[in-house]
Amino acid sequence: SIGHYGEGEFIIVLSHETEFAQDQFLASLTETLNTWLKAHSVQGTSLSFSAGMAVVNELSPSSSVVIDRARHN
Repeated sequence: SIGHYGEGEFIIVLSHETEFAQDQFLASLTETLNTWLKAHSVQGTSLSFSAGMAVVNELSPSSSVVIDRARHN
C-alpha cells in the first residue's frame, strides 16, 4: 500500500517481506528517484529523495511514532 502523509511525504507499507528485501527496495527506490531528480532539476536547484524504514508490530505504540522512527532511519 502507498499513501500520502503530510507535506511531500509518502508512506509505503510492505508486508511479509524480509528485512533484506526491504533494504534492497529502499536502496533501489532512492537511487532511481535521485537519478531522475538530478536529471530533471532546474539548473541551480538541488532536490533529493530520502527514505527510512521502521517495523510495525504489536509493540508499536502508534502510527505517528512509527513514522517518526522511519524518518530517522
